[in-house]
Amino acid sequence: MKEKQIRNIIQSLDSDLLDKELDALMGEIDVDVDSILTKAQSKLEQEHKKMKKIRLVPIVAAIVCVMIGTTVVYADEISDFLKSFFGKSTVYSTVVDGTAYYLETPVDLDSGGQLYAVMFTQSDLELVIDADFSDISVAIGDGKEYEPDGYSRGPNGAEFGFYGLTPVQDIVVTLDGKPHSIHLTQAAAAVDNGNIIPAEPNPIDWIHMGYKRTDNGVQIFTSLADGDLKLQMIGSPVKREVKATFNNQTNSCGSNHSPTQPIAGYDKDGNVYEYVYEENPLAWPVTRFESNAPAGKEITLEIPGIIVGYGKIFTKFNIDIPLVGEENHPNKEIDLGLQKMVLQSIVRTSATTAELKFTLNTGERKEVSINDTSIDSADVLGGELLWKDDLCTMTVTFDEGLTQAELMVGWPSFLVSGDWVFIIK
Repeated sequence: MKEKQIRNIIQSLDSDLLDKELDALMGEIDVDVDSILTKAQSKLEQEHKKMKKIRLVPIVAAIVCVMIGTTVVYADEISDFLKSFFGKSTVYSTVVDGTAYYLETPVDLDSGGQLYAVMFTQSDLELVIDADFSDISVAIGDGKEYEPDGYSRGPNGAEFGFYGLTPVQDIVVTLDGKPHSIHLTQAAAAVDNGNIIPAEPNPIDWIHMGYKRTDNGVQIFTSLADGDLKLQMIGSPVKREVKATFNNQTNSCGSNHSPTQPIAGYDKDGNVYEYVYEENPLAWPVTRFESNAPAGKEITLEIPGIIVGYGKIFTKFNIDIPLVGEENHPNKEIDLGLQKMVLQSIVRTSATTAELKFTLNTGERKEVSINDTSIDSADVLGGELLWKDDLCTMTVTFDEGLTQAELMVGWPSFLVSGDWVFIIK
């Protein structure tokens, strides 16, 4: 890490947090810190006697770091909490990994409507356009034209996704044959853009959570120790129930998830305030929450859970389809990383249908429960799944002669119950 980066980080921290970082930093180093601080403060006071001690903390911290080896100490000894947010950027309503670019102001289109939002991250490029076009492509300076890999209709217009592209600051969006050159703004680094205040101590050590104040509430930051695991939602679902379908004849799928409950905040007088998603968010997952809580009051904000997930296939295996009216008990364990489930039974309910039951949450992590996961098979015509509490019921439809099928299991999401608490002052 370069000294300029360290200086930017130190300057962004408030005095209380910096005191804690210095304590952790110097805890196991045999240096007379009190003597260093006294001499440094004395020298600085000679130059500027009116400067208050609290204003000297960043300067004194820099002196300490230089004396004992800035780069080595801050690379290896800074607290895991702060270090876990290095390399993250804030974009619109969310937080992403790595350098990201976004459209700061919507662009008016000659044919009407606007290019409403653009977010270019390490994982994908997302466009929101509040007008209809029959043909859309994107160029990023590599001589190729890319067409959307995904499409959906959102609250702010048509949403297009492009996957596997390298983030750049200048792109060309072509709509019905007309090119539009777009210059994007680099997103602010999460750490450099002010300090992140940690949640109260929590036994779940593989998740770090913190917050920053916003004009109307807070932005919540989440860092997961497993780099393959991604945040999907903040908050616990209203109902522990997910319905999903897939149709291999039309190559389509869909799911219906329960919304999350508002996050509750309490003041010392017992008043309750709801913290809800920022209105009209431009990016997911939403990490900014708004509230009518008074600005001058200390609020205890409680987050009962978050939803996280993996974007990969975990296993494939074959199942035998029994005769009509008969039942198999494979007792097949499926490991999804954070949790496990078991394929308990398969019943052939008709010549062309079967019902599979999965027992969920059989692993050891009691704070983690399976929200849902993709279960598919190219050997069947389609299927429906109901995830409810600790059970998943799957119904599949197939050609009459089917006796065996391969199941693919992947892209699971999990509810992590942690009761994270923020003391907002």
